Amino acid sequence: MPIDKHSLTPLQQRMRYASYDEIVLSPHLDDAVLSCGGALDVWQQQGKRLLIVTAFAGSDPGPYSALAEFYHHLWNMPDQDPYVIRREEEAQAMNVLGTDYLWMSTKEILYRIPGLVSTKDICNASIPAEEDPIYQDLCVWLAELQQSFPVARFFVPLALGSHRDHILIRQAADEVLDPHKVLFYEDFPYAAFATEQLHTLTTSHRLQCEEIDITAALGQRIQATLQYRSQLPMLCRPPKRIEDYIEQYTRKENESRYVERYWRATAQSVPFARRKGTD
Repeated sequence: MPIDKHSLTPLQQRMRYASYDEIVLSPHLDDAVLSCGGALDVWQQQGKRLLIVTAFAGSDPGPYSALAEFYHHLWNMPDQDPYVIRREEEAQAMNVLGTDYLWMSTKEILYRIPGLVSTKDICNASIPAEEDPIYQDLCVWLAELQQSFPVARFFVPLALGSHRDHILIRQAADEVLDPHKVLFYEDFPYAAFATEQLHTLTTSHRLQCEEIDITAALGQRIQATLQYRSQLPMLCRPPKRIEDYIEQYTRKENESRYVERYWRATAQSVPFARRKGTD
């Protein structure tokens, strides 16, 4: 699989198949499970071959910025490499769902971009993704990934919450991947607090909604999410539990079932990025 000819190089993987049916592009270690955990279990029960590809899974040796140290304390990991623990948590979640994974060695924006001083510098949609130094390499890597797995559907973050790493993945994927094989997922838990942004993005880009019934898979989604122990304090605050947020967000209104929503482009859709080969 020719995906190591640029700055994005594989760090660790469990890839048992030569081809995959569904590939979820995850900016960080937890995003795919937090957002798509129900569908992943549904697909697993259907016998589909699943792969989660995490773009930003690399460690940073330090020294750390004040903002990075703030997050390390929030994750209760002030004196160790947090990504060692986060990768362990991700592996445990993958075992719960029976999903293959590929982790890339690139660092997340917290460590990758110097000079960040607050969360507003991380969640900022006004900075074009194309200005990130790794954007072009990311486009090349994603194009190669699709060439390696031509039958797969790709699931891409909508970038609700405007995290720059999420926007980066969305823009690059929208630029180079076959739009007929791409669906966008709602970034959880950002999506629970960004309903207006969800409406704006999906209507302005004219995306079509598809629902996956995860009623039978809700327990597995919750169980997989609970593996991210370091992240739970940031995902919800007591007395609210992450289970409560998941159930509330996925519950179909006025019905006793649970769904995850995915969004696909149609002939009338407006792309997020200028696609390769267009003027």
